Amino acid sequence: MKFTDYQVVTADEDELMAIVPAHSDLALKSEISVTDLLNQNLISLNRGSGIFEKISELFEQAGFTPRISFYSTHINTIMGIVNSEQHVTFLFKKSAQPFMTDHLVMRPIAPRIFSKLQIVVSPSKNAAVSQLFVKYFNNFNFEP
Repeated sequence: MKFTDYQVVTADEDELMAIVPAHSDLALKSEISVTDLLNQNLISLNRGSGIFEKISELFEQAGFTPRISFYSTHINTIMGIVNSEQHVTFLFKKSAQPFMTDHLVMRPIAPRIFSKLQIVVSPSKNAAVSQLFVKYFNNFNFEP
């Protein structure tokens, strides 16, 4: 079976954002580039999170190594450290929103990084169920 035999449905899309302390110089920027982050202490979700890999790739393309001083699997821990210290982290906007406070701001990263949540449906003997599932996702509003 070839990939073209499958049906792909995009359920949602999100943008990777830099989260910075509201009192930092970076908070004044409309977007944040890799060069803006060269002397910053970064905090990241662990390897395998998808975010770590996207940030590493972004820095690698710019010819730099990210200065990551702390890793965690917990968004709440990461946001607490950014809130209390001069650090920067990266999270997808929809994941970060529940943890945002007046002490933190989100800024887009330049170049912009988007990720899609996609459902891949295989043509099979359960085609009717698969099509019903696809129809549900096509009609569902994922916006808050």
